[in-house]
Amino acid sequence: MAVITMLSNNYLIDHLVADYPQLRFISGQTARWAPSEQTVYYSDIESMEGRVALLHEVGHALCDHRSYHQDIELIALELEAWQKATALASHFGHTIENDWVHEAMDSYRGWLHDRSRCPTCGGGGVQSTATLAYHCPICDRSWRTNDARQCGLRRYSNDSKTK
Repeated sequence: MAVITMLSNNYLIDHLVADYPQLRFISGQTARWAPSEQTVYYSDIESMEGRVALLHEVGHALCDHRSYHQDIELIALELEAWQKATALASHFGHTIENDWVHEAMDSYRGWLHDRSRCPTCGGGGVQSTATLAYHCPICDRSWRTNDARQCGLRRYSNDSKTK
């Protein structure tokens, strides 16, 4: 569980704005980093979860995360952002517990596992660096997926082996 408390609702935002003037901070529907705008969107900073999410998104910004090519690369980016968020929390004299980070990383690993699981046999697929399609070495099926970070996962056949 995360442990991060602030003196006031605006304490964290005020300090982040002062410490990182190159970034914009805007209240939004969800916490996210928009690299093209150099903007960190945050929501619900009154809650512990909202403050931790804000620090995580600032972590993406400070690590200059812009995009990723293969799905597995997202795992490395997320871990780096969590490490930066943990350091930021420490800078403010607070702690993000390891359990919180492990739970978040498990969700990313679950996302990757679901995308890479063969829709025919359930085996583990491998993503092509060239086409970004997945291929199952067990049953020889290929598929691609939608983004599915904010919506339900969909898999689409890339070959004629599907019904």
